[in-house]
Amino acid sequence: YDATFEEETFLFDVLMEDAAAPPSPLTITVLDWDIGSAPDEIGTVSVPAETMRRIAGAEIGWEGEALFEVRDEKKQAAVVGKDKQPCTLAVKLMTLEGTSPKPETR
Repeated sequence: YDATFEEETFLFDVLMEDAAAPPSPLTITVLDWDIGSAPDEIGTVSVPAETMRRIAGAEIGWEGEALFEVRDEKKQAAVVGKDKQPCTLAVKLMTLEGTSPKPETR
């Protein structure tokens, strides 16, 4: 692959009661989008469960960034680019202050 991906932002909520649950990894699927054809899966990146646990318990305003190897799970190997180097994805994570969900009314 010889791809350049634009910066994408994904925002999702983790409620405080979820932060106390056993951690699970964050899996990101990397897709190759071409005009005229369906997206192809390049591979996946997995942010380890322990990292997600530390992030969920971090103070508001915390942020960090790390490079993760894009892996082809079918081949159990790193995805390699045209330059013969492993493909990596920079993942920036941060904790933001949110609002709690409003109770349902009937």
